[in-house]
Amino acid sequence: VYQKIIKDDENEYNSMLKKLNFEVIYRFGIIPDGMFSSALDLDKPLVIPGNVKTIGRYAFDGAGVKKVVLEEGVEIIDQGAFSSSDVTKIEIPESMKIIGELAFQNCKLKTVTIKSGDILVGTTSFDKNVKVIYK
Repeated sequence: VYQKIIKDDENEYNSMLKKLNFEVIYRFGIIPDGMFSSALDLDKPLVIPGNVKTIGRYAFDGAGVKKVVLEEGVEIIDQGAFSSSDVTKIEIPESMKIIGELAFQNCKLKTVTIKSGDILVGTTSFDKNVKVIYK
């Protein structure tokens, strides 16, 4: 089915991604590199459950996701994971250990709240105009 949809119509493929049950995709504890790159266009918040430990490199690069909810348990946002996406709001849970380089570069993000005190944040994780608040 996956190959047929890609061959037949990219819009149909993107539409199918909106309907995917993220619990099934995330049950292995990782969102693979580039998994949803430029593929999603969500009107509602993207909730990433706590059993997902790692969001892979460029997993949501260029995706049409405005609000991301990271549940407690997510530990790593890898390089470029949300770069060039439409993210405007995100809260980083206490469980977060690493935010990779370029993770939120070229986003619409203005403010980010980081609840973790023991975290490694790359020097280019956020654009320079993003206000980072540590709680």
